[in-house]
Amino acid sequence: MWIEISDKAKAFINKKKAKSVTVGLIIAGCCVEIGEPNVTIGKPQKDIDKYNYFEVEEFDVYFFKNPSLKDNKVLIDTHKFLGMESLTVKGLKYF
Repeated sequence: MWIEISDKAKAFINKKKAKSVTVGLIIAGCCVEIGEPNVTIGKPQKDIDKYNYFEVEEFDVYFFKNPSLKDNKVLIDTHKFLGMESLTVKGLKYF
């Protein structure tokens, strides 16, 4: 898997004075579970063994294991919603 971090995302991470990000998977639902990726600043708070570790330029990236990818590349980028900026990940397959 090849991970790229956009310039906007790098600036966002640096603005937060961080060196690492975690790409996790939030599981929601009761009868049918749906997984939605989320990107947070910092290392995983628990279950670190559920993540693969990557060094991407000057950043440490913790990515959940066994993601379904569109191809072998993912992009960590920023997204604005109602004026609030956050990190997002692109390149994952959704079923």
